[in-house]
Amino acid sequence: MGKKMSGRFVAGMSVEEALAACQRVNKEGIAVSLDSLGESVTTEAEARNSADIYHELLDAIHTRGLNANVSVKLSQVGMDFDPALAERIVGEMVEHAFHVQSFVRIDMEGSPYTEATIAMTEHLAAKFPGAVGTVLQAYLFRTEADTERLLNQDIRIRLCKEPTRKALRSPSPPSPTSTPTTSNS
Repeated sequence: MGKKMSGRFVAGMSVEEALAACQRVNKEGIAVSLDSLGESVTTEAEARNSADIYHELLDAIHTRGLNANVSVKLSQVGMDFDPALAERIVGEMVEHAFHVQSFVRIDMEGSPYTEATIAMTEHLAAKFPGAVGTVLQAYLFRTEADTERLLNQDIRIRLCKEPTRKALRSPSPPSPTSTPTTSNS
């Protein structure tokens, strides 16, 4: 039952299954973003193992001529315990993508990661133009400014809805010039 329900969103349980699904939807004119599921690694070895899958995907996208890119979560490559390691690993992925004319999208994982994710994306985009972008959560107060900030640097973004309530915009407080509305019943 789980496979039946997730089949629309999970292309396969192996790299080969995911690539086969990518080829099928590419034939329908649909571009694909490939993501190796997993996050919150706790060791450098786990982070490097995650990265190896992405390098394999980037090579396969290139050699098979797929209309696809990869999407990675920073917690999957060590951000929670060593941000410098995470940036090195993602930097290696982005450099790889740059050399094979592909693209890495750095996923947004939540408000605590927002600034670090954007800063890493900017740093890597300066070194490898066109090979990296990120995701912004549409309902954060800061998203409009972040969108402008990234687009002014020609960095590709994808907007997403944040599934948790804590990141949603709260109603704006009245401005000093607004007039409260009342009802006389």
